[in-house]
Amino acid sequence: MGQVERMANNAGVPFEAFAPLARTAIEAALISGPATALTGPVSRGDTATIEAHLRVIDSSEVAVYKALARDALRLSGRDDAALEELLS
Repeated sequence: MGQVERMANNAGVPFEAFAPLARTAIEAALISGPATALTGPVSRGDTATIEAHLRVIDSSEVAVYKALARDALRLSGRDDAALEELLS
């Protein structure tokens, strides 16, 4: 959540705007398990969105973004060499 707070601040978006998303994600993970609840560009194999994120996020956040995305990729069970390369 610290990264979300920093990125929200950099984008001029109130941190509180992310509360519903965070609550929904946590509830879904508790109900159905983290792998089943996983959503977002990594779970979809959406490299275009991930590339767009990497272009606009602050350079100090790229390593954390990639690390979290690699973990999401592992959790998703996707076998996606292009996505693995993008996140390396």
